[in-house]
Amino acid sequence: MELVNARYVTGRTLDLDGPGAVIHVRAESSELTALAARIAALGHYSRRDFRDFVALGIRCTPDVAEALADAMELLATDPSASPYDARQTLDAARRPTWVQALEAAKAQGIPALLDDEGLSIGAGCRSATYGLAVAPASIGSHGRIPVAMVTGTNGKTTTTRFLAAMGTARGLTVGHTSSDGIFVGDGCVERGDWSGPGAARRLLRHGRVEFAVLETARGGILRRGVQVDFADVAVVTNVSADHLGEWGVNTVDEMAEVKLLVGDGLRPGGTLVMNRENWRWSDVLVRFCDRRPDVHVRWFGAGGQARVRGEVVTVDGVDVIAVEDIPLTFGGRAVHNVENALAASLAGVAMGLPVPIVAAGLRRLTPDPEHSAGRGNVFEVPVEGGVATVFVDFAHNAEGMRHLAALALAWPARRRLLVAGQAGDRTDELLDSFTRLALGMSPARVYLKEMAKYQRGRKPGEVVGRMRAIFSAAGVPTSSWPDELAATDAALSDLHDGDFLLVLAHTDAAGVVERVRARVGLPT
Repeated sequence: MELVNARYVTGRTLDLDGPGAVIHVRAESSELTALAARIAALGHYSRRDFRDFVALGIRCTPDVAEALADAMELLATDPSASPYDARQTLDAARRPTWVQALEAAKAQGIPALLDDEGLSIGAGCRSATYGLAVAPASIGSHGRIPVAMVTGTNGKTTTTRFLAAMGTARGLTVGHTSSDGIFVGDGCVERGDWSGPGAARRLLRHGRVEFAVLETARGGILRRGVQVDFADVAVVTNVSADHLGEWGVNTVDEMAEVKLLVGDGLRPGGTLVMNRENWRWSDVLVRFCDRRPDVHVRWFGAGGQARVRGEVVTVDGVDVIAVEDIPLTFGGRAVHNVENALAASLAGVAMGLPVPIVAAGLRRLTPDPEHSAGRGNVFEVPVEGGVATVFVDFAHNAEGMRHLAALALAWPARRRLLVAGQAGDRTDELLDSFTRLALGMSPARVYLKEMAKYQRGRKPGEVVGRMRAIFSAAGVPTSSWPDELAATDAALSDLHDGDFLLVLAHTDAAGVVERVRARVGLPT
């Protein structure tokens, strides 16, 4: 028998419908039967069979989830371990006073979080966190703030930023988490990829936050579960082929099931915002609605409640803003950001924001590193004889590349150049699809970058070599560079008047922007 992983979860996952612990194992039938009998001593277990492993999970109160995961791991790896001793250890970890306070808060509709850092009652500026050595005196003085969750294959960060800008336009102190960091008001609390449950808890415990927007990546959902159960709105931007083959998710339909789990993070009567033009929802959505009939499902895109009518964004038939007045759409050429604006508009209205505030938020987010770091940043770079355009973006999968290729092709240019690379955990099929879609921008030259930190099982040069073969077969000249900054430097040095350079910044977006700003003559 092989233990793949053991972990505690804080909310619904593919394996379990709430807080508890899960182990993934590969084993023969007889071994599974014996293991199941041992862990049954810890509590009633559920089983789910995946393609490559079996998941065994036990529900529990949040106070003992981590101890339960340790106990299940011990029973799976040590045949001599006593289920009775494991149960005794589990019982010793219980904190009934905090669980009672947690349940009392939820019974009154007040947000509450319990983990190894303490018990939080309320959210943001209306919250207090109590260490595990001190029981909460009361819960009556705490309460709710508006909370939104945003997930999807593409567009999560931009949609999150749109919603955050709307909250700011409303005059609220906004906190948001994303793959760029944790932000409160005009400041950054911490840089890095903070799109998981740990980031959500930190933000929701921050005493200044009056309006919270949580980017929610599939990795955090799969590892720890949906982080909250009191969001007002959950947005699913789209789903497409990316990050397949991990955590038992091997198909796009299975990924759709993961993304839709954010709906389980909604409070009773909350709103789920979905992409009308993304077709992966039917069976998954039926199952979701069966378990959450209280949730209001609303759609953006053609035929949805939020759509473009006559080049104007509308919500429920009310005009919000002209597409050309949303800076990140580049006059409508960036179709993907039109979709993100629609998703954010529908979510903003569902959170009670007036239409003029929604419009102000969409207008507020501009394509520069200060407001939209690493996404759709545009620079006019002086070159000999004129000016070239440099466009920096994060597109990292086939669907993102498709949208950017269309944008680049629509952008007036003498030549179109591309800096590109890919992480090694993509399948050959996904790598090839990404590369062929890049051909849609008709690149005159491609600067291929190695991504050493993201080889993920592939040999050095393997990904670049595969991409080069496709470009070369299409007659597109390429050059190879050891990293993202070297490729960017080479491309910047080759720019001529009227050129359009698309830089896909995956490993060091800040460094790429610094290089470009230096060429423009701006402070770095």
